[in-house]
Amino acid sequence: MLNHLPSIISKLVLVALVLYFVLGMGYGVDMSSILLLSALVTGLAYLVGDLLILPAATKATHEMTGNLIAAAADFGLVFLTLWLAGRYFIGDNIDWVTASLISAAIIGVCEIIFHRLIRGITIKQVQT
Repeated sequence: MLNHLPSIISKLVLVALVLYFVLGMGYGVDMSSILLLSALVTGLAYLVGDLLILPAATKATHEMTGNLIAAAADFGLVFLTLWLAGRYFIGDNIDWVTASLISAAIIGVCEIIFHRLIRGITIKQVQT
């Protein structure tokens, strides 16, 4: 688990920054809600996208295709998580579909780069 800590922290910072700019600056969501959503998105996306889908997709296809598959899965996961959790924890006072789409799109693009950075750590650990 400690080997994953730098990747998890990096992903958390990335997600929190994107959510701050989109939700905080764009929609006026408070920082505590942004941090809660960031932690939720990071945990789910790291477990599902980075530890399960990315290694499996990379093993089944080739590196770039696996990366794109995992990034697409992260997009869907981030969108659904923000849309549902945002409405639940924060309420219907903002347009969650649009906010979630924008956030998920930015995070999805960033995930392509993030996957390339962590591939040596995560994929090797999961395959062993």
